[in-house]
Amino acid sequence: MSFVGLSDEKVEDMTVVNDGFYPDISVGHLQEFYRIPSEFESAMVRNQLQLSIAWVNDQLTTWKAEQIEAGNATLKDIPADVIGGETSKELHYKHAVCCHAKAELLPQYESMVRAKSASRSSDVEDVETQADKFLENARIALAALQSKSTILVEAM
Repeated sequence: MSFVGLSDEKVEDMTVVNDGFYPDISVGHLQEFYRIPSEFESAMVRNQLQLSIAWVNDQLTTWKAEQIEAGNATLKDIPADVIGGETSKELHYKHAVCCHAKAELLPQYESMVRAKSASRSSDVEDVETQADKFLENARIALAALQSKSTILVEAM
């Protein structure tokens, strides 16, 4: 089950090859760990994953240059704890990418569900709230990757 209880079938697994510094990420990883429904076309999920990788990589341009200048040829080369076979830096990177991708895919899913049945305005607000939370999580993961602290401010 995913998002709202639809099928757990897998989309076609494809790996998005990254720039050589950051790790490649598979569509299957995004679907399995971030609960992307199989109702999405594989090409759409792959496209969003590519866009999210580009967005995260753009956010990290200066930081990446500093790491390369310090002698780290890849993200994996940066000294960090290893958890489950991946460095904490790699985990934060993948989390940032996948949270961004899910935040961008959520509104698409809401429109798919709405097309199938009448949707309440509270459902739309809920999707927007979820998307905002995933964007916030992406920003927190970016900060953690760069060993920066975060300050969250919520409007009252």
